[in-house]
Amino acid sequence: MIDVDHEDSMLRTFILFTQTSDAVAKYANAYFYRKNSLSTIKFIVLQILPVNGGTMSPSQIAEWTSRNAIILPH
Repeated sequence: MIDVDHEDSMLRTFILFTQTSDAVAKYANAYFYRKNSLSTIKFIVLQILPVNGGTMSPSQIAEWTSRNAIILPH
């Protein structure tokens, strides 16, 4: 992590939070890939599909994984 020395405590906290979040995401992806050969997002989707009857729309998956769904025009 980069040492953040900024006089605005809110900005400093935000930057440190963002750095920590990125580090946790990298660790989680490495862990899940090593254990299951899956990314964290793919693992989450495989866990939630059975709970939702085995089918979900892209929007529902995006909501569960905190991602944006790509909606293609018909």
